[in-house]
Amino acid sequence: MGYKLAASNGDTLAVPQLVLTHLTQTDGDTIRAALYILQTHDTDPRTMARALALPSIEAAKRALQYWAGAGLLVNERGAAPAPAEPAHVDLASAINDPYVAVLCQEAQNAFGKTLSRSELQRLVDLYLADGWKPDVILLCCAEVTRIGRRTVAAVAHLLARWREDGVENGEDAERWLKRAKQREDWCADAAAQFGVEPRALTNWERRAIARWHEEMGIGHEMIDEALLRANGKNTVRYVDGILRAWRAQGITTIDAARKQGQLEGSNIVMTERPSAQQPAASAQKDLFNRNWAAMFDEEGEPMRTKDELFRAAQREVAAYRQQAVMQAETARRAAYAAHPALAEADSAHLRAGLGLAKAAALGGNMDTARAALARADEALAAAVREAGFSADDFKPAYRCPLCEDTGMRGGVPCRCVADAARRLRRDEINAASPLGLCQFASFEVARYSDTVEPELGISPREYMGKLLNYCQTYAARFSQNSPNLLFMGHTGLGKTHLALAIADAVLEGGHDVLYTSAAALAAQLGREHFDYSTKDEWLAACQEADLLILDDLGTEYITPLTISVLYELINTRMLTHRPTIYTTNITDQTVFMARYTEKVASRMLGGCKMFKFFGADQRLK
Repeated sequence: MGYKLAASNGDTLAVPQLVLTHLTQTDGDTIRAALYILQTHDTDPRTMARALALPSIEAAKRALQYWAGAGLLVNERGAAPAPAEPAHVDLASAINDPYVAVLCQEAQNAFGKTLSRSELQRLVDLYLADGWKPDVILLCCAEVTRIGRRTVAAVAHLLARWREDGVENGEDAERWLKRAKQREDWCADAAAQFGVEPRALTNWERRAIARWHEEMGIGHEMIDEALLRANGKNTVRYVDGILRAWRAQGITTIDAARKQGQLEGSNIVMTERPSAQQPAASAQKDLFNRNWAAMFDEEGEPMRTKDELFRAAQREVAAYRQQAVMQAETARRAAYAAHPALAEADSAHLRAGLGLAKAAALGGNMDTARAALARADEALAAAVREAGFSADDFKPAYRCPLCEDTGMRGGVPCRCVADAARRLRRDEINAASPLGLCQFASFEVARYSDTVEPELGISPREYMGKLLNYCQTYAARFSQNSPNLLFMGHTGLGKTHLALAIADAVLEGGHDVLYTSAAALAAQLGREHFDYSTKDEWLAACQEADLLILDDLGTEYITPLTISVLYELINTRMLTHRPTIYTTNITDQTVFMARYTEKVASRMLGGCKMFKFFGADQRLK
């Protein structure tokens, strides 16, 4: 018996062709959500879930995301809404999912305890809302249990760290854990050498020790040799300076280090920089009195080098990847809901992945588990083809096609991370500096007097033109071997402008630049000294930046702590050959030496190319 459409007995609803084309592509709940939206214009997931008797609010959010991706929904500005923030998955409905049940059970087995409802909720959210695969979650559970932190909060914290480091699957996690174990062993070994407990090492010290082994190829014996040269200064930071200096000089073996003689660590500098060594007090010259116009006759600096990238940029790129992954996951779930065979193949694949994770975390036959997972991979691929899809249909749409938003390409940081780091650093410098980043083009030489300056023998205009050209060349050829610069002169003569113009060009060249005023640096160092939670992170950032701009020397509050830390900063940067640009209004060497002590001042002045600024205050013109 056939049927025909009955006469209309009420209001009619116009259904867009867009919805009709998706009838065979999605599940019934998603279609019902579209009809509900068309009828009521209501996009609140809570009321939608109640009105349609959906299994959870999360199901309503997935339907909204599906129709946003299909083009049925837009936000108030006319663009497709961004993926919703990860929300709680309804635990009561999710726990009936056998795969969620397995995840919860195995996590409790790993912890050796029963989890509370809130902990189970967070565990399920990590899987269904945050997008982590169950095998990765279980490996993480095993790791936090090993270190004595049997909580879901610890799992969430470590997973966030893994995401920053580009961990996406079980193999990535296994490699990360192997590397972490190796670093623990190195830190334990180094702690014994320095006579401290491993837990007493700061985060910066742990990173430095790992860098010795991973980047510099330094072993136990070389660390011992550096300790012998430390003359009782048995700190990781001081030894790090010695090891960096050796590396800069090409010293990579014990024999080569011993050929240097009984050299103090604080005096280890490159042979091409003898001027950096502290002169005897009796032999000191007035460094502030020289032929300033002749400073431009020296040869330019070597070509620039590659720099290290920043964790903040890596986090930003990782966030892009997470967004792309979540969007792809939403599309995948919609497709699986419409094709039960595809969903079953995915479920079998998930069970195989859980089996491998369980074998890794709790002990088992890894070969058998891997073979089962391989068979499940093949079955899932066949089911995808039979459902009319390709593997590409469920792949995330990454912003960077070169690294797929991992931040790494061919074992090195991707250029997308460099671009993000450069932009983030620009934002920081613009916020911290009084002028923001400047450009050489905006430095107006014509504003300076063309009258001959007796001290120069030429006009300030001609002199400042030469100084501008030098700074442009310095920035274009910036490298680890570039000299330190000291800009001195009265207020408003362009010292900070040229320093920030160099910073802008050096940033554009791919190097890391950090800017701070002397006053801000002293204040921050004081806070770090009395706040042990900071772990000297700001000082470490100043020490490790490829180029440091230390502005307005002479404006900071001087204390014994300031002098001590300033010496450590200057000395470390000299040892590691990281250029620094200083600016100051102090033009009298006697005043400079009295303020910073002979030890600090001679270290600073002896390793600098100094330029005095001449003319009238440009800000008054």
